[in-house]
Order: sequence, then structure tokens, then C-alpha cells
Amino acid sequence: ALAGPLDGARAGGGAGGATAWLERAQNADGGFGSSPGADSNAAMTGWAMLGLEAAARNPLDIREDGRSPVDFLRKRSGEVRSVGDLERTILALVGAGANPRDFAGRDLVAELRKHRSPDGSYPGGVNPTAFGILALRAAGDAGSSLSRSARWLRGAQNPDGGWGFRPDAASDPDSTGAALQGLAAAGGGGTGRGVDYLRGAQEGDGGWSLVESGPSNSQSTAWAVQGLLAAGVDPGGVESGGRDPFEFLAARQAADGHYRYSASSDQTPVWVTTQALAAVAREPFPLDPVPRTSGEGGSGSTSAGTDGGGGAATGAPTSGGGSSGTFPSAGESLGDAGRGSGATPIP
Repeated sequence: ALAGPLDGARAGGGAGGATAWLERAQNADGGFGSSPGADSNAAMTGWAMLGLEAAARNPLDIREDGRSPVDFLRKRSGEVRSVGDLERTILALVGAGANPRDFAGRDLVAELRKHRSPDGSYPGGVNPTAFGILALRAAGDAGSSLSRSARWLRGAQNPDGGWGFRPDAASDPDSTGAALQGLAAAGGGGTGRGVDYLRGAQEGDGGWSLVESGPSNSQSTAWAVQGLLAAGVDPGGVESGGRDPFEFLAARQAADGHYRYSASSDQTPVWVTTQALAAVAREPFPLDPVPRTSGEGGSGSTSAGTDGGGGAATGAPTSGGGSSGTFPSAGESLGDAGRGSGATPIP
């Protein structure tokens, strides 16, 4: 990852404050809901794992009543059905050092591959295809095996350099950030015009919006930051109106540590905080397995094993960091939380 401190000098504590808030939001069943106290579900639990991993916290070390988020996912593995569910869960498990090829009696990697079309795309369009690359790369697939999906992504790029949620849709920062991460993970270049699009779409407050010229929000800003990082660009040097995206996110952080969706909305705070954490920690996807801490259940390693943890997928790549990632549900834009419709997150 590009150099940058996990800033704890702000009122909300920066990444450290957000991590502590997220740990406090864990439910007694080990899982997470979209807000503190909301019922746990597999989608939000996967997102929370990615946020914790991005902040260098292994979810296997985060327990409530003795239950970790991985325990919750294992118990509720039946909820992991769609392409987005598979992608998000694979990324989260690899970051925890667990094996997605042997989880709750399922090979999630093989299941994901079955959804890949002959042209390399995944049902739902740009975002699921980008995260298909990320999930398989995290699971150890080489860049050569991801080339068809990368070729499809390049073909879906719009003339303005950005991507929409499907090939015939207008460009948006969320989809562009996802596509840049997918292309970077697959290798072969092709990210320059996407970076140019993000520079041009940045709002005057330093953030990005779900649609161009709309109000900036934390999730779209986080996706743009991760896309820039994946393309090798320091987001701190990308400014509009004299403000950079980290300044925008800092202004959205509440005193208790969580990140608000926007200046006027505090919807789905768990989801928003997990995605903002990956951005402020400067961690694009896929994330490296995070070492365990010593203590209850901690082994201090990420050697291969079973679905209980400590079983990182063989050949999992090193991506310059040691953290996590997040993502929505198949067929939806990455910023669907911003639509206020209760959308289900994808990976």
C-alpha cells in the first residue's frame, strides 16, 4: 500500500477510533448488522470482516460471547448464495487466514467459477466481474487465469474513461473504483483513463458522489480511493477545491469513531464504516491474510488449515498491505446504500 499513517489525531480517532467502534458493534452471535443492535446477517458480517482486516485486525480475534465473525459465517453459510455473496465471503475469509475452498463443507471458489461466462464476465455486469477477479486473485489464481475477465472489463469501459454498473450505463465513481481494482489485480495495465475519470468526477469537497455532480458520500469516496490506490496513485494528491478525499472522510467521522454516509445522512453506519476503513487504511482489494494476535484462539500465524481459521488459501497473493476489503451484492452498484432502499451489499 502507498505510505500513509492511520491517523488517530482527529476527534473521531481516525482508523483506530473506527476500528474500536466497529468491534463494539459486534453482536452476541459473532456477526454484524447494518447498524449497532441490528440483526446479524452474512452480508454485513463479511463487510465488517473486510473493514477489520483493512485495519490489521484479524476477525478470528474479535469475539463476542466467545463467537467470532467467522463462526457466524460458518453457521449462516446458507445465506452465501449469489455471485456477490461468494465474492465478498471469499475475500473476507482469505483476509482472516481461513480457507474458502473448504468452508462449512463448501468450495466457495469452485462455486464462484461456475458463474463465470465464457467471455469472462459475471452476471450483474461490471462490479461482479471486477470482484470476481479480486476474489479469485485472493484465492490464489494467477493473473493469466483472470485475463478473460480483465479483457471484458476493458471492453466495458466508457469513452470518458470510467465505468458504469453495466456496459451501457453512464460512468460512476463506485463502479470505476471497482474496475480499477480488478484490472490492477489481473495485471496488464489499462488503468490510466480510469484515473483521469476519477480526477474529473471529484467534487469540490474532496469526495465523490454516487452519480456525477451529486452530493459526495463516504462510500463512493472510499471506492474511488481504493481504485486510485490500486492504480498506483496517491489519493492524498488528488484534490478538488483544495481538499483531498481523506479530508472529506475525516469530516464525516463522528466523535464515537464511526463514519457517516454523508453530511446529512447516517444510514447503515456499520457498512459505511467498514468501507471507509479500507480507504483510510490505504488498502485496495484483495487484502493479505492478517496475522493473528496472541490470546484466545490466536495462533499468531496464517498457515494453511481448515475453515476454522489459520487456513489461508494456497497461493494467496501479497498486495502490499495486510488488511481487508468490502463490496455490495450481485447486480447492484457499489454505492447502493446511498439509494436509501435497503439494498443488500454485494461481496
